[in-house]
Amino acid sequence: MPRGIELALVFFLSPVIFVGELIPARFLLLVLLLAALWAIWVIKRHKPADELLGLGTTNRRNFWPVLLVGLIAWAIGLAIVLTMRHHQRIPLAPGFTTNQWFTLAFAVVYTAGAAAQELLFRSFFFWRYRGLLPLWALFLLNAISFGWIHIVFGSWWSVGLSFAGGLLFAGLYLWRRSLGGVVAIHALFGFSAFATGLGNFFVSSSSPLARMLSR
Repeated sequence: MPRGIELALVFFLSPVIFVGELIPARFLLLVLLLAALWAIWVIKRHKPADELLGLGTTNRRNFWPVLLVGLIAWAIGLAIVLTMRHHQRIPLAPGFTTNQWFTLAFAVVYTAGAAAQELLFRSFFFWRYRGLLPLWALFLLNAISFGWIHIVFGSWWSVGLSFAGGLLFAGLYLWRRSLGGVVAIHALFGFSAFATGLGNFFVSSSSPLARMLSR
C-alpha cells in the first residue's frame, strides 16, 4: 500500500469508525493499542535505526533538554488554566482530590496511553512518512491528525486543544528526537488537563471514567 494512502487511512479516516458508531467509543483504547502494535510490527519488519525513532543514544542524550522546555510550556499552560478556573470559581476534578488510589491508577494508565500515542504519532509517523512531504508540511499534518483523531470524543474543544498539544509534542520531538521526553511531557499535560477539569472534553459523558472524575 502506498504510504500516502496508509497515512490517510490510519491517521485521518480511522476516527470515522467511532464517529459513525461502527465501533462503540468504549473500545477506543483497544483500537489505540492495536494501532500501536501494528506500528511496532512495521518497525520490526523494516528495522530502522534507533535514531530515526527517537530511541537509543539520541533519546537518552536529549531527554532532559526536551523535558526542561516541555516543563516550561506546561507551567505556562497550567498557570493560565488555573487562573481562568479561579476567576470562574470552578473546583478541581473531584476524582483527583478525594481518591488517591484512583489518582495513582489514572496516572499509570494515562502514561501508558501517552506512550502508545507518542510511539504512533511521533516516532512512527515521522520515520514512516519522512520524505513524503517537506518537513514543515509533515509537522503541520502531524499536529492536524493528532487533533482530528480526538473528534471521537464529540467535542471540537478536544480537537482544538489536541491540535495545540500536537504542535508542541511534534515540535519537541523534531527538535531533539527524544521519544521518552515527549512521552513524559504528554503524560504531564494530559494528567494536568484531567485534574483541572479539562478532561471532560476528552471522555464520553456516559463513560465510567467520566463518572469517576465527577465523584
